[in-house]
Amino acid sequence: MKAKLLKNRKVFPSGTALIVALLVMGVLMAISLALSTLVLRESAVTREFLDAGQSFYAAESASEIGLYGVKNNLPGWEPKFEAVPIKIDGDKAVAELKISNKCKAYPCFDKDYDIDGKLSGKVPDAKAFYATLGLNESVTVPLFVMGDDGKPVKITDFNVEFYANFDPKDIKITKDGSSVSDWDVLRWKIVGLNDSIQGKAPFTESISDFTAVTAALDGTFTSATKPSWFGTKPCEGSGRYTDMIKCLAYQFDSDPQIQNCNQMQAREFYLYSFIDGERSNEVVKCWPLSRFISDHKLNYLTLTNLINPSVFKVSKLSDKQTRLNYRVELFTDGKATDTVRDYADITADGYSGKSKQSVNVKIKRDSFMPVFNFSLYSTYMDKSIGHGEKYWYGDKKGQELIK
Repeated sequence: MKAKLLKNRKVFPSGTALIVALLVMGVLMAISLALSTLVLRESAVTREFLDAGQSFYAAESASEIGLYGVKNNLPGWEPKFEAVPIKIDGDKAVAELKISNKCKAYPCFDKDYDIDGKLSGKVPDAKAFYATLGLNESVTVPLFVMGDDGKPVKITDFNVEFYANFDPKDIKITKDGSSVSDWDVLRWKIVGLNDSIQGKAPFTESISDFTAVTAALDGTFTSATKPSWFGTKPCEGSGRYTDMIKCLAYQFDSDPQIQNCNQMQAREFYLYSFIDGERSNEVVKCWPLSRFISDHKLNYLTLTNLINPSVFKVSKLSDKQTRLNYRVELFTDGKATDTVRDYADITADGYSGKSKQSVNVKIKRDSFMPVFNFSLYSTYMDKSIGHGEKYWYGDKKGQELIK
């Protein structure tokens, strides 16, 4: 009986236990690996999140450096450096700072602009090279730009080209034989520092005048491709960025009693001098603008649209009729040079770990309000106070405007 029981007993095989143990260990290991993966992934996400934050703050810090530099340096300043090491929370983050503060002319068109249409096969519209001045609106443009050495680039010449959008036939003319060239529509003023007086601190001087649009002898009116102009060198000639613009010549008044200064001169300039420590001045006629530019530094040019609506035949004018389109080009030794952008373009890239964050800021250049030292324009004539008939838009009795 005992032998029979021993025969029927089931013995648990030793290999099976080993397999079960390995299965349990495998399950536990898989669970551990899954948990480890989750932990490592969470750690990586946290690291990336921290890197993203550090790279963003690095870029933001670099952009603040750029804003500070633009604000506290002369117009046209661009930094020499590109990589800026910035420490954040004890770790090192790196930022790259790039500032675009110069361009080919004012208003700005970038250096890669297809100016001649060679890339596209289509010549761009000449109007693309101009900005707009609304009625009584002013703009100030530095007649210098900062060089790579941190010093102003010497500007030897400048040109201002402008055109109007009205029909000359819509203007009332009070004098027989006079033309649109007798009607001043643009006021300009140049302010600069004079440091040529030995023993005297640099002082501010200015020169200003009014100028008119013109028309060619064949009746062609000023336009984007044939604008009016003034400056220190002829509008035509080599060294310019584009040959698309051909300026019109001015028609001067034939009256010998009227002093005809050309568009490279100011009709009056107060020439100051120091004698025995005393300051005196004399009024000089037809003063060359090139002389003022060479005798002064850090010159600023202000342009103001002074179109007088009272001289039009219609009482209600459109915005287009009262606008002036203008552009400014600077030259050094006869060749066109860079001008200052209206908006400085600041781009900062921050790097930390594998993260990159970018910040882009555009800041408008600070402008200077124009200083007016005489009347902008008048719409009446009063002989009792010396108004001359040639310069005022009223009837000869001075009682009312021409209707």
